[in-house]
Amino acid sequence: MVTPSSIEVNTNLLPVWIEQIQTDTVAFSPENATEPGLVLPVGQRRLQIAFNAPCLRAAHRVRFKHKLEPIEAGWIDSDNNREVTYAQVPPGDYRFRVIACNEDGVWNETGTSVAITIPPFLWERAWFIPACWAVGLGTLVGAVLILLRQRIKRQIELLKQQHLVERERTRIAKDLHDDLGGSLTEINMLADTLTGMGRAGEASPEAARQIIQKSNRLVRALDEIVWAVNPKHDSLRSLADYLAGYAQEFFGAAGVRFRQDIQRVLPEIPLTPEQRHDIFLAAKEALTNVVRHSGASEARLGLKVLEGPRLLIVVEDKGCGFDPATSSPDGDGLVNMRERLTAMGGACRITSRIGAGTMVELELPLK
Repeated sequence: MVTPSSIEVNTNLLPVWIEQIQTDTVAFSPENATEPGLVLPVGQRRLQIAFNAPCLRAAHRVRFKHKLEPIEAGWIDSDNNREVTYAQVPPGDYRFRVIACNEDGVWNETGTSVAITIPPFLWERAWFIPACWAVGLGTLVGAVLILLRQRIKRQIELLKQQHLVERERTRIAKDLHDDLGGSLTEINMLADTLTGMGRAGEASPEAARQIIQKSNRLVRALDEIVWAVNPKHDSLRSLADYLAGYAQEFFGAAGVRFRQDIQRVLPEIPLTPEQRHDIFLAAKEALTNVVRHSGASEARLGLKVLEGPRLLIVVEDKGCGFDPATSSPDGDGLVNMRERLTAMGGACRITSRIGAGTMVELELPLK
């Protein structure tokens, strides 16, 4: 028996709450959250949200509606289900809302909600692709600049090599012209003299002797040029050996006692042909001055490497000496020595006193 007038409609609104949010690996309880919303770990894309509304009169008649803003614009009817699952939620900021009605269909339109933040991976962030483009463009520009710099450097090195080759060829041509050409011309003139005198029936021992001297000088000049050009002699040891051999032969022919003081162990420092040639010519000039001007019966040649490293060549005699401030034997030769050493970044020092001999020091920085 039912009395319709005695039926009362339940107008009480059911309280709604969210019990748990489950991801792939962790679970959260919104009531225990200290922040206004939940920030999920990176990589958690699956959401399983459980919600409830207590009803002690007819719990089976309670219905729910939910939506995940902004993915779902309208309400989704969950009927009596108290759980919803989202399989793959993209990164972003969301708000999950749920409302419920009681057994008489009275809805709690306010319901409850929770803010959920799903952080993206590093490569999913908005700045990542522009940053990659910027890094890629910077890398490309840097690579192009490095390649251009290397190419320019190679071109500069090639130009330097060409310049060195041209300068060496010019020096060789000059040496051949000055030394060999001049000597051959003198020999030719002396030979013509001998030929003319031979037709007249006269002998010329002096002309023959001059031819022999010129020929020997020519052979020595050719040997110096070949030694300077040969790349196997581009070392400090080769320079020391050649200079010592030349001094031994030169002083021996001049009747001057010779003593050499050359460092026994020399460092493996390469020298360019131009350096060897200029150092040898400067030292040769100093040796020549000993024979021509000092009148010494004894001379010394020293060669050693100082700290730095620096090459030091010393030519010393016990001859008559001179006053550097007032006079200079063969002034052009001394000037040439100084100019050669200065051009190579070195220095030429001359110490002399009248009656006390002369000492010439040739110092050159090495690399």
